[in-house]
Amino acid sequence: MNLFPLDQYTLFAAAAVILATARYVTYFISIRKGETKPHAFSWFLWSLIVAIAAFAQFQLNAGPSAWGLLSISASCFVIAVVALVIGERNYTT
Repeated sequence: MNLFPLDQYTLFAAAAVILATARYVTYFISIRKGETKPHAFSWFLWSLIVAIAAFAQFQLNAGPSAWGLLSISASCFVIAVVALVIGERNYTT
């Protein structure tokens, strides 16, 4: 079984992963400069929601299209972890 077939779906999925990664790199730069203070709980929820969607796509054999969601979920989770250290930690009810 070929894990990385070079068809249009794979190319678009790779482009989605690259664009999502580039987008989150700019967000990490903003965090590092102190311009942005991410909220840990919000980013954890985003990572969880997107991870559920990615898991569902993998279960339904969505193929390469699930890669984008998986990379976004991982990025959101990393931001959540970073937010625990240097982000916003005020939680209200």
